Amino acid sequence: MQYEMRTYLVPEGRMDDILARFRDVTMGLFKKYDMECLGFWTITKPEEDYALVYLMRYESAEAQAKAYEAVDAITFPDGFCRRDIGQREVRRERG
Repeated sequence: MQYEMRTYLVPEGRMDDILARFRDVTMGLFKKYDMECLGFWTITKPEEDYALVYLMRYESAEAQAKAYEAVDAITFPDGFCRRDIGQREVRRERG
């Protein structure tokens, strides 16, 4: 198994938006690309350091690399290039 802990720094006042995007978009994309999210946690103290921390699991390092290759291959018309696949999908859908 391969594990990856990721930290997403959240601008003040945007935590609800980020959590909604994870619930409504990102979790589905994780599943689509065989990226298993074991759980996530929010950090709200101190108030200036809001963050979303999440733990991912892959069958192997090769499976992790394959998942990220698939994510990187997604074409977004505006050329937005960022590994935050939830944000990329939201921007693509909004056109």
